[in-house]
This record gives sequence, C-alpha cells and structure tokens, in this order.
Amino acid sequence: MITTPSMTDDEKKPPIIIICGGIIIGIVVVLISLFLFCRRRRQQQKRMEEIRLSHQNPLNIDEWELTWDNLMIKGEELGSGAFGQVLQGKLLGLEKTKSGKLIEEKEDVAIKILQRYTNELSEKNFLNEIQMMKQINGHKNIVKMIGCITVGDRICLVFEFCPYRDFLQYSKTKQTELVSV
Repeated sequence: MITTPSMTDDEKKPPIIIICGGIIIGIVVVLISLFLFCRRRRQQQKRMEEIRLSHQNPLNIDEWELTWDNLMIKGEELGSGAFGQVLQGKLLGLEKTKSGKLIEEKEDVAIKILQRYTNELSEKNFLNEIQMMKQINGHKNIVKMIGCITVGDRICLVFEFCPYRDFLQYSKTKQTELVSV
C-alpha cells in the first residue's frame, strides 16, 4: 500500500509572518484612510470659513444685505425644505430693492431661514442659492428676492410674499371662487 506523506499540524498553520504582515497592512490602510478623511475635512472647513469671512467682510456686503432690525417674523410657517423653514414676516421701514421697487413699510414678505444647527455643506449651498437669486432676480416666472442676511449667525433669504403660496393653491382658490359665483 502506498502512503502519501500527511501534513503535520505545524505545516497546516499559516506562518506567523503572513498573519503579522496582513495585520500591519490592514492598520496602514486604516491609518491612511483616516489621514485622508481628516485632511479633506480640514480643507472643507477652511473653504467654508473663507466663504463665511467673505460674507462677513464689510467690503463684500452689497445692496441686498438687510439687518434683523428690518424684519419682523410673524411666526406662520409657509413651508420647509432642505435648508430650513420659510416663515411669513414683515419688512419694517422703507427699502429700495435692487430692481428699483420701493418696499413699503410693513409689507408682507416670506423669510427663508437656514436651520440653526446645519452642516457646512448646507450652509455653503444656501449661500450659493442667495448668490444665484441675486443674479436671476427680475425674471417674470420667479418670485422676487427682496434681500438677504448673510452676516451673523442666522442666515436668511427674503422674498416677496405670495398670498396664494404656489400655483396649485392659487388655482384651487380661483376654482372655488368661480364655482361659488
């Protein structure tokens, strides 16, 4: 009978060098990933701080900038979204918008307020939305921007108030008015 040599228990176990090498490679990969994650996070924080400083720099404040003294929040929530909530309010004082329209004292406005505890990406996107609204303001199919507050802790965007909120609400209101006549 021919017998084949069998492996001993020591030969069945992987060498300790392979196990240690695998553990060391795993630790190195985790450390590199952690380093890259922290570096990317620091870069994002630095970019966000630059954006905030550019908005807080008095030289960068433009004619769109309002103060909280100009606004009175009524408290009625008109809607909410990814960045925060939209509240009904009043603009206090006589203001001239970029389009040249005079906003009369105590005119109703919609105030879109960024959430108090939001992440940096949402804040950056909200500030980008404000910049975009400044550029496209005056289009006949877009609600007019009246101003914004970008200096300080609470950032907001102020729009003209639409009493029917959106086209769906407007069409429903008009439909019920026509039916009741």
